[in-house]
Amino acid sequence: MIISRTPYRISLFGGGTDYNKWYESNNGVVISTSINKYSYITIRKANNFFDYHSKIIWSVIEEVENNNQIKRPVIREVLKYYKYAQGLEIHHDGDLPARSGLGSSSSFTVGFLNSFHTLIKKKINKTNLTKEAIFVEQKLLKESVGIQDQIQVCFGGFNLIKINKNGNFDLIKFKNNNYLKKIKDHMLLFYTGISRNSSNIAGITINSISKKQNNLHRIMEIANEAKKLIDSESNITFLGELLDETWALKKDLHSNVSNSIINNAYDIAKKNGALGGKILGAGGGGHLLILAEPHNHKKIVSSLKRFTNIKFDLENEGTKIIYQSN
Repeated sequence: MIISRTPYRISLFGGGTDYNKWYESNNGVVISTSINKYSYITIRKANNFFDYHSKIIWSVIEEVENNNQIKRPVIREVLKYYKYAQGLEIHHDGDLPARSGLGSSSSFTVGFLNSFHTLIKKKINKTNLTKEAIFVEQKLLKESVGIQDQIQVCFGGFNLIKINKNGNFDLIKFKNNNYLKKIKDHMLLFYTGISRNSSNIAGITINSISKKQNNLHRIMEIANEAKKLIDSESNITFLGELLDETWALKKDLHSNVSNSIINNAYDIAKKNGALGGKILGAGGGGHLLILAEPHNHKKIVSSLKRFTNIKFDLENEGTKIIYQSN
């Protein structure tokens, strides 16, 4: 039995510049952090005395006669790609709801690939694991996704991710841990309860890129400005202002990125002391991030009591195998 644990992530700056339609012409820059909320994948070879060939447990329970019948696309397509026909038992658990802007889809993909490679005794480093996860999501599943999530959840940490025009990337970990903790202590995370398909919204946003070049250029500039602020350990108020500007630019990419519920919640948070914030991920729902002075947290949480306040901490390990038996 193999168990992998892969974190979710919070994307702070540069989101949208990690779509290939953008970075292939302009490069990309993202600042993101992983958090101590996880996707867990348990995998083992199935015993042949059960009625099923493979059993997959996620939001549904699948018992199939062959692996091509598996409904969970990532699992089915990876096994097909590797021509793996043996029976498996796979169980997925997540700390937070899927389709909520925290990179849960890529967390599942990376975690499954990590556990699968461990099962078949194939060694793979994190760079190649990341590239394989991107290949699975973009090429095998043909999803409209960027590449920051796969990188971030694979490596973990609080990072600047530079994306080159050829799709290669450089990951630079911020190491001023006391300041990073200070940033985290200014963060509030709320689950709005609004689920959405990130690939669908991302697809709409990608199609808008050619019309919103100025937005993406400025979003990338802001990410570089935020790096300088973090490196110099500047007043976090300035980061809040950049986050606020990023959200305004992101909303302007397409009307599906936000809605009246999210806009109203953000306005309420600002009136109660928020420095800035944004909907995480592609937009349309999911989790709302707010940056505010800690003494204003209680007031903001009370004003947004219709949403669930999620407690979290930063995470620095990325995907890992936490249990392995013969």
